[in-house]
Amino acid sequence: MTVQLSLWPGGTGGGDTSIYSAGYATVNLGSQPVGVVGATTIFKGTTYCRFVLRFDLGSIPPRSAILSARLVLQTSGGTYPVGAVVRVRRVTRSGWTELGATWNLYDGTNPWTTPGGDFDPAGSVEVTIQPGDTILDFPDVTSFAVDALAFRSRSLELLISGNETVASEFVSFHTSNDSLAGKRPLLEIEYVAPPELSMVDHADGSGATATINSVEPLANTILYLRAFSGELGTGDWTAAGMFDPAGELSLVLAPGHYLAYAVSSASGVQAVSDVVYFTVTDGLESIHGRCLAAVQSRIRLLALEGVAPQRVIIEKVPVARNLAPEDLPTLIVAPKRAAMPADAGTNGLDDVHYDVLVALVDRDNQQPTDVEQLDRQLLWRQQIARAFRNQRLPGVPEVINSAVEPDDGPHEHGWKHELFNTAIRLRFTSREPRGF
Repeated sequence: MTVQLSLWPGGTGGGDTSIYSAGYATVNLGSQPVGVVGATTIFKGTTYCRFVLRFDLGSIPPRSAILSARLVLQTSGGTYPVGAVVRVRRVTRSGWTELGATWNLYDGTNPWTTPGGDFDPAGSVEVTIQPGDTILDFPDVTSFAVDALAFRSRSLELLISGNETVASEFVSFHTSNDSLAGKRPLLEIEYVAPPELSMVDHADGSGATATINSVEPLANTILYLRAFSGELGTGDWTAAGMFDPAGELSLVLAPGHYLAYAVSSASGVQAVSDVVYFTVTDGLESIHGRCLAAVQSRIRLLALEGVAPQRVIIEKVPVARNLAPEDLPTLIVAPKRAAMPADAGTNGLDDVHYDVLVALVDRDNQQPTDVEQLDRQLLWRQQIARAFRNQRLPGVPEVINSAVEPDDGPHEHGWKHELFNTAIRLRFTSREPRGF
């Protein structure tokens, strides 16, 4: 979507000031309503005059495509003849301050590398004074704006200078301190804002629907997609399809994790959306319930020595079980609490913690092989922890990370009944939509 934006150097993040040489080389002029460029003798001898200004481009969304940028200064006087040239260049010293910069210093304390301001001599935009001019109009400072967005922390900083070889040629203009807003320096920018991409899971295992907003009429917008295994930089991006005129695209996808972004093209200009992370689910069971099943399946795949696969069981509610000697050892997988930290998640998604308890129940504590059993149980804990920590949970695509926490040590109640009972707590973090 094309946006036109007008900016002034005043306010937070912006500013402007003249810097003069000679007798004013240590004087800050940042509060003056008039700026001067060129050379003059009306001060203390021949004085060179330059002007630095800063525009905050922070209101332009990231990945916007700049179409044009124009700088306009309203003149207030001077002796510049017709045909004289005024130049604007990019300032290379980003730390200068409006109320500290002088010809010698950029912030009232530290010197410029070169007195008179540090700037890039390689590129400049020029304007030539024409008869009857009341403005200095730099119609194309687009390259400076693009550079500021990409490499200068979104701060456009410029230095304006005139002819400094003739002592009587200068031009004055209004600064950001002028009482009339219409006379202050003006930056006009036209840009194409990035498209806004959203993804909605069908929650039935069939896929998801992509929706795009803030695109140019008649723009061609393509969705790019890749499966996300939990490691950034892996997998290939593929073109998943083109959005219809209503801005929607239905995708047939298997349950899992995905990343997507959209590229909108119109009139030879491309704009790129944010990368969006989303999941495709089947919606058949609660996330917590699927975590239990996934944990059971993964532990069984570990083939823990001495633990029969059928002895890794799920208990969703506490029950009284009489475990016979032939039932031991047993690993019980049970749900613990679900919690949502207030400070976790994103603007539109919440991080929810699902805790799963893995309890290890082994034979009585009076066996002569007790030390050997303890070593075996420590190995089980190690293998289980390694199978889950700091990774996704296979089979539950909503889970974005897993953590392993120790639960209680040997349970006193079990010990009194000649059972060795200890546990590990697995915490699974799921990123889920907020609201209905």
